[in-house]
Amino acid sequence: MYTFNKLTLNLVKISLRLASSWIIVNIYKFLANLFNNLMSKIKKYRSIKSLAARYQFLVIDIWGVLHDGGTTAFPEAIELLKWLSGHESIITILMSNSPRTKDEVERSLQAVGIKREYYNHLHTSGQEVLNQLKERRHPFLKNLGKRGYVIGKSNIHTQAGDEDVVDFLTADYLLATRVPNDDLSSAIPMLNKALSAKIPMICANPDEHVPTTFGVKQCPGVMYKYYKEKKGAAIAFGKPFPDIYKRIFFTLRNKYSNFNSERTLVIGDGLFTDILGANEHDVDSVLITDGIHKDKFEDISKMPAEMNKSQFHVLSGQAKAAPNFICERFE
Repeated sequence: MYTFNKLTLNLVKISLRLASSWIIVNIYKFLANLFNNLMSKIKKYRSIKSLAARYQFLVIDIWGVLHDGGTTAFPEAIELLKWLSGHESIITILMSNSPRTKDEVERSLQAVGIKREYYNHLHTSGQEVLNQLKERRHPFLKNLGKRGYVIGKSNIHTQAGDEDVVDFLTADYLLATRVPNDDLSSAIPMLNKALSAKIPMICANPDEHVPTTFGVKQCPGVMYKYYKEKKGAAIAFGKPFPDIYKRIFFTLRNKYSNFNSERTLVIGDGLFTDILGANEHDVDSVLITDGIHKDKFEDISKMPAEMNKSQFHVLSGQAKAAPNFICERFE
C-alpha cells in the first residue's frame, strides 16, 4: 500500500512538473508573439526598386501582381521585370498557383508581354503536381492508384503516366484544376458523392479567389477547403503549402552557392498564400495591396509609413499573416 501511494505521489509530482513546464513554455510563446506583434514594424514603400537592392532572390507572384488575366500584363510590372533582369546580382523567380505546367504558363506570359529573358526561374503549383505524381514519394501519393478524374481541364496526370477516367466514381483520385461554372455550389453535388465514396482529392491550385478584369473569380482552393471541412482526404500543392517552397529552394541552393533565405524576398498580393507561405518559411515579404485584398487597402496613401503587426491585423481584418513591407503595385 505504501509503495502504491508513493508511486502515485511521484506520478503526480511528475505530472505537475510537466504541466508547469507546458504552461511556462506557452506563456513564453504568447509573450514572444505579443512582443513581435507590437515591436515588428511593417513599412510602406512607394516602389519595389527601393527594396530590391537589399535582397538577392525575389520570389514573385504572377496573377494579381504582374497581370489580372487581361490581354496584357501591367505596363509598370513589365518595366520593373526588365529593370531587374538588367541586374545580374538579382535573381527573379516567378512562382504561381496556376494549375498549369511551367511551360504552359511561360507561353501565356509571352502572350501578355512578359518575355522569358525578363526572369530567371518559373515554378507553378501545376508543375509541382506533375512532379509529385511522377515521383510518388509524398506520403499522400505513395499508395494512391493511377486513375485520375479532372475537375476542370488538365492533362497533368496523363503527362505523369496516369490514366484519365470520365466517371469520377471509378477514379482513384480527383484532380481539382477549376471550379465548375466558377461557382462552388455547382461542384458540391459531385464532391458530396466523391466524399461518400472516399475518393481522395489533389488540388492543383490552392487559391480560393483571384482578381480579374471582370471581378473576383473562385478558384480550386474553395473545393479543397470544402473537402477538408467535410473530413475528406485531400492535399494541395502550391502556396502556402511547403512542398512548392522546398522544391524551389532546393533548386536555388543547387544552382547558386550563395543562396540565403535571409536575402530572399517574396512579393505577392495574397495574404493567405504568398504572405502566409513566406511567414511559415521565415522569409521576408511584400504585400501588393492593389490585388485580391484591394478592398481592404483602398487608399494606401492614407496609411502610415510604419505600423506594427497588431495594427496591420486590424486593418486587414485577419490575424493569420503579416508582411514585412507593403507596396501598392509591382513597380
